[in-house]
Amino acid sequence: MFNETIQEVGRKQAKNILIKRSPYGKFWMFDDVTGKYIGIDNSTGEAYTEEFDTKDEAIKWLEGPGEKHA
Repeated sequence: MFNETIQEVGRKQAKNILIKRSPYGKFWMFDDVTGKYIGIDNSTGEAYTEEFDTKDEAIKWLEGPGEKHA
């Protein structure tokens, strides 16, 4: 089931999404090691990830169409 809201997740949750490719949805987290924001687009089960300098950039990427990540 696809969750249409973009959710903040912690490091452990993000790791599980990347390993299990579940749950479907769009997520972001702040990586306190690198100081970057990580966007995770798992809306298709592919778990595309991208790193950003700001939360706004990560959210904007996640709000875009999934096809651009392919």
